[in-house]
Amino acid sequence: MQAHGGWIGNPVELLRVLDRVDGQPVVPDILQPKSLRLLSREGIPGSGYSLGWSVNSLQNRWHIGSMPGSFAMFCCTAGGFNWVLLMNTRSTNSSFTKEADELVWGILNAVRDWPERSAQ
Repeated sequence: MQAHGGWIGNPVELLRVLDRVDGQPVVPDILQPKSLRLLSREGIPGSGYSLGWSVNSLQNRWHIGSMPGSFAMFCCTAGGFNWVLLMNTRSTNSSFTKEADELVWGILNAVRDWPERSAQ
């Protein structure tokens, strides 16, 4: 389990990876536009899944994972926001993932004035 399920970075480092595969012009992507389009297209129609990412009709891409004692969720939104949520807990509550997702979207929707973004 350690080889495939261990932490690979902190939230800032994970965001730096997302910035390189989000298709936004601020930070150059490491993948070609054709490859990025493949990441956003369902592999099997109706599955909501594409090449390691969950996808939806809004063109958002995300991945969720958990192991005992940890939970991770990250997302590249069609609106140009990338976010990472890491927790040192794992819940057996069936609504936990939905509530975590709604928490982040609620925060994003509550902010009216975002600072200018610069490449880092």
